[in-house]
Amino acid sequence: QILQHLSPESWWEEYIAPHIKDRYNKDFKHLDFLDLINILFYNWNTIKRYIKKNYSMPDCDRYYTVIDDMHFIRNFVSHTREAFMSRYKLVNHLSTILDFAQFIHADEKLIVLIEKDLKKYEEEYYLKGDESEKNINREELIKLIQSEVLSKAIDRDDLPPDIKASVRRTLMRIKYMKTTEEILGFFNGALKSSRGHEVSHVLHTHGLKAFVDLADEINEKYANMSSSH
Repeated sequence: QILQHLSPESWWEEYIAPHIKDRYNKDFKHLDFLDLINILFYNWNTIKRYIKKNYSMPDCDRYYTVIDDMHFIRNFVSHTREAFMSRYKLVNHLSTILDFAQFIHADEKLIVLIEKDLKKYEEEYYLKGDESEKNINREELIKLIQSEVLSKAIDRDDLPPDIKASVRRTLMRIKYMKTTEEILGFFNGALKSSRGHEVSHVLHTHGLKAFVDLADEINEKYANMSSSH
């Protein structure tokens, strides 16, 4: 509706068609959920400006992270072969899906079903309390890096495209890492690499935090795990 309002005569050609896979461009009958995510991703700044101007949504900026998390969840469901998902991960994913559904004004019946599932698995998680400390550490580490550095950089309009692309690839990469140790190894490796220094310099130039600004906090908090790195 926002995109239609912004360009009534050419909204599809301007905002939708360029971001849909070429093989669907003939009839658009087999669109994938990823197409919706891409449309939101590539038009996010336009959509966000309109929302901020016309609606009262003080936490609007955070929905970029929700959209990006939905991209990860979609790829996780489509491409991984994991037979078991931890309750911790399931609760986090359902929470993101509910947040996203409410943001795009999904059908109310669907939202109610997601809420019921989320409540059910939250209760199971807190009652059984069998989540491993290692998995919780992994999720907390990803959340810290994402919220303090990566999401804020991705959301900026004025960053060079190659830097934004690097940041987004980094976010997707760490989300696919299975252990805290693997993420710490990647994090500390990025601190030493030439590309890491380049990205860090650009982020600092734009008043943003980089990995180096979290290094002390992360390596102190996860000292036992990062000692080998």
